[in-house]
Amino acid sequence: NPEAVLAHSPIQVNIEHYANCLLTTYAYWKAVEAGYTGMLLHWYDITIGPFGEAYVKWDTFIDVTQQWERKFELIGLHACQVPKPSNLELPEIGATCGCKHAEAYYIVSRGKRPEQGTPFNFEILSHAG
Repeated sequence: NPEAVLAHSPIQVNIEHYANCLLTTYAYWKAVEAGYTGMLLHWYDITIGPFGEAYVKWDTFIDVTQQWERKFELIGLHACQVPKPSNLELPEIGATCGCKHAEAYYIVSRGKRPEQGTPFNFEILSHAG
């Protein structure tokens, strides 16, 4: 019973990321119907592909400044997909959020957002616009 489930955005050029989003979102709503009370967060993504730049809105963020270097170390373990993590062009939204590095998400819901009952939910919802 996790506090939250994080998935890719539905605006994707990468078919595997798009499929991940669809499957995770479908499973999330089935879990909600069965009583799951956690939240689903879609990762803010800027995808530049054959349709140009597609911007997805975001409404909350997590300050990942302390985990930033470790994140790139872990991404480097997927050398078959990302041979040089330093070449990744991730959205720079930290300054907008008042920190050095942030990851942005939007909360998937049907009219009601989860309560601020857990530390993770509190962080997510306290940053929500």
